Amino acid sequence: MKIDSRHTPLCWSKDAASPITRRVAEPDSPTARDAVAISPAAQMLREAMAREAMAMNEPFDAARVAELRTKVSEGQYTVDGTILATRLVAELLNPARGAK
Repeated sequence: MKIDSRHTPLCWSKDAASPITRRVAEPDSPTARDAVAISPAAQMLREAMAREAMAMNEPFDAARVAELRTKVSEGQYTVDGTILATRLVAELLNPARGAK
């Protein structure tokens, strides 16, 4: 935080030659006055949550979901939690790489 070197007299002391002064604090950056500075990670999380909320509002094909659930339960599709978790982490760390 930068301190302004100008002195602003608040009141005069008994010795009139030495006023009691205060220092005016100025912000370091344009965002210093903001209540919250949002980090890039927080912005990415906010955008992902907004996309997810939009996807939840879109209509989906219930028949297709039921078909996929049946295929997974019958073993036609397998889900490897390790691979899924690895891909999710890769996508979160590098969204461009995860989209390939």
